[in-house]
Amino acid sequence: MSLKEEIHQSKENSNIDPVTGLLNSQGLERTLYSWINDAEDDLSIMLIDIDKLALINQQYGKKVGSAIIRFLGQFLQSKKLENSVASHLDGGTFAILINEESLSFTSTFAEELRLQIQNQVIRTKKTQEPISSLTVSIGIATLLGQELGEQLLDRARKNLMHAKAKGGNQVSTN
Repeated sequence: MSLKEEIHQSKENSNIDPVTGLLNSQGLERTLYSWINDAEDDLSIMLIDIDKLALINQQYGKKVGSAIIRFLGQFLQSKKLENSVASHLDGGTFAILINEESLSFTSTFAEELRLQIQNQVIRTKKTQEPISSLTVSIGIATLLGQELGEQLLDRARKNLMHAKAKGGNQVSTN
């Protein structure tokens, strides 16, 4: 492998989360800023957070919590749409950036994801004991006018916090 190829490979790997194999927050930001220039009102971000992950870690141990994070990463990757990227931001928080789709489409997609995740039966590896219902909260924001990427992310974070404040297992948008 040439030095140029090694540098390119190293740069690519720096955008990948080692736990899930999805983009990390740096990779998400790079994609967001490369897509935002051509976007109008058809670029949305979904922030997805595992509800009560700390409680799952307490009840079942951190290995189970980490396994759930890996599972959710694989699940989100399998549900990825064309013109979208999935990423693992940190802990139990993920993001899906969707290009060239409306807020209405993204909201419907988020609700379908939320229900599919809620209906998953996850068992501990050791005892095969079912883990209490896995749920997620989702905050969505769609680009408004000449909005900056950070503003879009901030609105999605506020919507995620709103969904959490209402008890979790919800989708919130504005």
